[in-house]
Amino acid sequence: MAHLKVLIVDDELSIRAGIRNLINWEESGFTLVGEATNGRDALTQIEQYQPHIVLTDIIMPLLNGVELSNIIAKNYPEIQVIVLSSHDDFDLVKSSFQNGIVDYILKPTLTPESLLAILKQSAAKIKLIQSEVDPKIKLENALNQYLSGYTSDFEFEKLSDLLSGKRYHLLYSSLSLYKQPQEMRKQIQHYFNLIADDFATIGFITSQNDVGLLIGVTNSETKDLRAYLLYKIGLLDFCETHPFFTLSSSFEELWRVKVEFEMLKTASQNQRFYFKNLAVVDKKDLLAYQYGHEFDSPYFLKTLVNKAYLAGISQAKAYLNDLLIHTVSPVFLKEQTSTIFYNLFNVLENNKYLHDDFAKNRMTFIMKLNSCEFADDFSLLVRKTIESLETTLNGSLDHNEVFQEILDYIEAHFSEQITLTALSEKFHFSYNYLSSYFSTNYNATFSDYLKTLRMEKAKTLLKNSELNLSEISEAIGFSDLAYFSKVFKKEIGTSPSKYRRLDNGAY
Repeated sequence: MAHLKVLIVDDELSIRAGIRNLINWEESGFTLVGEATNGRDALTQIEQYQPHIVLTDIIMPLLNGVELSNIIAKNYPEIQVIVLSSHDDFDLVKSSFQNGIVDYILKPTLTPESLLAILKQSAAKIKLIQSEVDPKIKLENALNQYLSGYTSDFEFEKLSDLLSGKRYHLLYSSLSLYKQPQEMRKQIQHYFNLIADDFATIGFITSQNDVGLLIGVTNSETKDLRAYLLYKIGLLDFCETHPFFTLSSSFEELWRVKVEFEMLKTASQNQRFYFKNLAVVDKKDLLAYQYGHEFDSPYFLKTLVNKAYLAGISQAKAYLNDLLIHTVSPVFLKEQTSTIFYNLFNVLENNKYLHDDFAKNRMTFIMKLNSCEFADDFSLLVRKTIESLETTLNGSLDHNEVFQEILDYIEAHFSEQITLTALSEKFHFSYNYLSSYFSTNYNATFSDYLKTLRMEKAKTLLKNSELNLSEISEAIGFSDLAYFSKVFKKEIGTSPSKYRRLDNGAY
């Protein structure tokens, strides 16, 4: 028989530790699945771990042992309750035996032998109860133990008889994905019951909150199984709008069930983030997360120090878009985003660019970010925050002064080999942001802007200087006279020499 699960309930850490170390639980046929500090905490852990035996104190805050035993007797009659008592509260224990308490242990006289004797007494009652339980329920309990790692033995022959299929699939989810795990557990069970109407199945829920269904199918049924599962989900109204399940590939040998379970559990981690509108995903369609490259923090911080805030925001926006395109792990994505905006908010607030309302709102940004369940929610939050920041900054910064410095630099160095990359590095603007400035304000690329400036300088030199064409070509940044002449004719409509003659009135 699989080990029986035991939950300890006592508000004193020393008592819990003493009981935990009093006997060798595993060798005695028991497994400690949890420790609760009061009755309310115990009820939560009972839902989570489904213990066979609850070992509880009487005097505790919030919900005492007598109240707890009343609730267990009513809602979990299969659970055996053993009370830890002191001499002072013996009358309380005595009056609560009607609630199904197996026995009590006096704390001052607690020994390994007395504890083990009462545990075995409880185990005998549980065996008697389990002997009357439906064989499928017994098999489900055994599967829970097996997948939870509490036992390495499993009767696969009985499982094969129950499922009677030629192939098998695992349907998997985790209750930890949901904000209302206990309610979702009930609704998922309803979903599994619908599937059981059409297929041979056996469900499981492990002590780690893994929940799933092992499904036996014929060769022909395996092809359309995912479509069937999606259809059945559509018939239900879940308390949370986006349930998420993953479906394993089919396998023929039942002894592979634990291997398939562990593979599916690992592959499913953090996947729901990118599958907002897909309730059942085949394992083969799960995303293989790429390792995202680190953000260029030194450059970003340099832009902030130089008050090129919009350039820094543009850099951050491009980086986060790239991470989303390459489907990096949601954990990595949120960590990078949190760091970027933390630095940005701090600098802007310190420099008085954020009004009071925005400063208050930004305090909730990190919390909202961490609670984003899906990529769509993440993108919307980041986009709205960036738009709000850009609106605030556009009303606060003097862009003309900043960009005039750039234009003055180009005017003074137009004959040199200036590139947009060099300008972005010198003035701490992102390449894309600087490029968009020229497109927006001059309806031209930076290269076109520089070319137009050089042609205007060439026209001035052709009109007002005695320099020959080669000297003029070199003076405006062209090393090759033929290429200069070609560009000049294309832009101005005539050759440099003809332009000079026409300007001088010569024919």
